[in-house]
This record gives sequence, structure tokens and C-alpha cells, in this order.
Amino acid sequence: MRILAIAIALVSFTLFVRADDDKPLGYPVPAVYPTPDGKHTFVLIPPVSTNPKRRENTNQQALREKYPISGLYAPNIEKPLWTVDWYAYDAYPANDAIHVVRIHGDSLLSRHFIGGNRLPDEKVAEQIASPAVSFYDSGKLIRTYSVRELVGNPDALPHSIEDVLWMAGAVITQDDKQFGLTTQDSRQLYFELETGKIAINREAGLGNAQVWVIRFSLLALGISLLVLLGVFIYKQRMKPV
Repeated sequence: MRILAIAIALVSFTLFVRADDDKPLGYPVPAVYPTPDGKHTFVLIPPVSTNPKRRENTNQQALREKYPISGLYAPNIEKPLWTVDWYAYDAYPANDAIHVVRIHGDSLLSRHFIGGNRLPDEKVAEQIASPAVSFYDSGKLIRTYSVRELVGNPDALPHSIEDVLWMAGAVITQDDKQFGLTTQDSRQLYFELETGKIAINREAGLGNAQVWVIRFSLLALGISLLVLLGVFIYKQRMKPV
């Protein structure tokens, strides 16, 4: 039933996209990204859309009223500490209130709609060559990496109905000095926030989130087998001699 429900949802979604090309998977709306320690808030405010189909809900409208421009805000301060002139569907501000990492592209919007077929080669080549991650210092660009520079095997990346899915997960490290990134082809990279340079680039191995799912599944299977074995031994002992 679950597989059937997912299949129906995907078919319905595909029909919806084809029937209304003017309405994409998502569109820019006001969004906030708190720093890990919660002391500052990074805000992205896109221009007001003239498309009547792109409406903002009450919370999004409230954000637009509270924050006049995109940038980093301290608590109870109306003006940002610094500003940016771009929008992204994902961003990672650091606790130092200086650095922020921008995730480019629209793949976060379509990642739950995996396509049955691979995207055309021309579109794949375009997306692999496009920007993936950018590093900023007080709103000023430090460095940008393309998807090709981050992944080891582009052919191993899964595709959604619209995008090449390259990112599996990301986080600002606890010491607030690096940005950690895991790719869909099981690469693990750590970047220095101060310079944007790659400090570590390695196989994700057992640190990969996907591998952890497998490990927990195997653990659950092992526990189940032990329980079954225990039940079997107990029943054998309870049999009359």
C-alpha cells in the first residue's frame, strides 16, 4: 500500500507539473536560518513576486515586515549586521556572526520526487558545471565551488524529475571553524569557513548518513535474530522429556 501511495503521488505530481508549467516546485519566499547557538538569525528576503499564483502565507509576510533586507540580524536589532544581495533555498550561518555558506540550485525542492529516468545529458552537464556551494565573509563572497569540484563520480548521482541530486547532508562543525558536507556519491568534505578552502576530502565511509541507515538496519536484524533464537531455545527447553 505504501509503494502504491507513493506511486500515485508521483504520477499526480508529474501531471500537475505538466498541466501548469507556470507553477514550479517552489518559489522564493522569506526564510530564516538561525545560527547553531541561536544567538543570531540569517534572513533571506526575496523581491515581492508580481505573479498572483505565488502567494506568501501569514508567517512569511510577518518575516518580510520584520526584516527589511537579507542579511544577518542580532536579537532585538532592526538593522542587519551585514547584508547579502542573493537568495538561496538553503544556507548555513556560523556562530561567529561573520561567515555563512550558501547552497546553490533548486535540487532541495525536487529531492523527494525521484525521476524514473535519467535527465538529458545536456541538462546533466549544465547542472554539474553550475555553482554548488559559496562561502561568504560578512556578506562578501570568498569562494565558490561547482558540483563537479565536489563530487567524485557524477554518473553515480541520483536524479529527481528536474535536478541532479548531489548533496546528502551538511553541518557547521561544533568548533565553528569548518563546514562539513556529504555528497550523494559518498564523498565527505570539510571546508575552512575563514577561507573557503577544502581541508578534508575523503570517502564518506561509515560516516555517510546513508551507511548509518544500513548499519542500524543490520543491527535491528541482528537483534531480531537473537530474539528468535532465544525463543527457539526456550521452547526446546520447555518440551517434556
